[in-house]
Amino acid sequence: MSSFVDRARSSKRIRILCLGGDLNGGGAERVQLGLLRAMDRERFAVRLAYLRENGDLQALVPNDIIPQYLVRASSRIPMNAVGAFRKLYALARDADLILAMQECSPTYLSVLVARVQRKPVVAWIHVQTSSAMSNYAPWHRYVGPVLYRRASRLVGVSQGIIQDLHDSYGVEAKRMCTIYNPVDIMKVRSQADHPLAAPYTGWFARSSILGVGRFVKQKRFDLLIRAFAQEVNRGADIHLILLGKGPEQQNLEVLAQKVGVSARVFFPGFQMNPYPFIKAATVLASSSDYEGLGMVLLESMAIGTPVVSTDCLSGPREILEDGRNGILTPVGDWQALGSAIGRMLSCDEERKRFISQGLRRVEDFQIERQTKRWEELLTDVIAWTRPSDTDNWCSSGNVA
Repeated sequence: MSSFVDRARSSKRIRILCLGGDLNGGGAERVQLGLLRAMDRERFAVRLAYLRENGDLQALVPNDIIPQYLVRASSRIPMNAVGAFRKLYALARDADLILAMQECSPTYLSVLVARVQRKPVVAWIHVQTSSAMSNYAPWHRYVGPVLYRRASRLVGVSQGIIQDLHDSYGVEAKRMCTIYNPVDIMKVRSQADHPLAAPYTGWFARSSILGVGRFVKQKRFDLLIRAFAQEVNRGADIHLILLGKGPEQQNLEVLAQKVGVSARVFFPGFQMNPYPFIKAATVLASSSDYEGLGMVLLESMAIGTPVVSTDCLSGPREILEDGRNGILTPVGDWQALGSAIGRMLSCDEERKRFISQGLRRVEDFQIERQTKRWEELLTDVIAWTRPSDTDNWCSSGNVA
């Protein structure tokens, strides 16, 4: 801890404590680590903490950061709220600002610690609250609105999330802003050029549909399997690859067998580098009931793979600009999703247009642009919440 503090003080950097849930292999976690990796170390000293020590993304943690964990992987005792608060309180004592990198528990704890220590806290919200609430314990309905409204600033990854926070939780507009998830376009394309392993190449020998994400109910991969089966029954000679892992996998395998397409549906599991799969696919399909933004859509567009997506209340419509950069279908309508996939496969001219439009659109999300917005926001929050602290080296005048 002392080295973090000493280095930050000697270089006049803003000291930020970032708190996440864990390092599970989701799009939000990848985005969080990508932002921390891109932030200017001349201006910001970053400490990283997680509620739990588990997940697949350890290798993506920036080399100059050693994560702290409120619960160690070897611990058999669940972390209680008081214990988590105490550990986070100790880590935050020398921070200038706390960044809660995820909604719910990381935000709740960060706001409580920040309020006690009288320092600013920024909460980064990745999901649409009203839609996701059905997956949470009932107490979140009472705790969430109270604590979210006490954050110095809430950052939504889409405009839809910001509107939902206002409508569902009554958060003041002046406390919120939208910063789109950053995409490291060059890195994504570089990793996409890695060759696929031998067992996988045959799956892409014919036209292929790719779904990427955790196998949870929200992602509705069951709808994608039904949509795929519809197109197979119409005579399409295609494969479906579902990339990820999660509690719904067995149900999905049973469904593929039930609708008669199990020989054409493949489950390669979680992949640290999913981009060669995206590049090899003919179409990327997202079938979610709700999203925050839809990171895999952006990554697919950056690689040049056209996308089909359900029209969630937030995310895909903003990315696809009302359908100009890909095909949108009604949420929950697997017949429409299947028809959109068939349309993307059969119309070469339209597919090429969507690829071209996608390559243009993703430039709006490039990591340099979005990281700059984050750095400006964090600097402004420090200045806004502590305007009279002229001796503090992280005031706006010292970090311009």
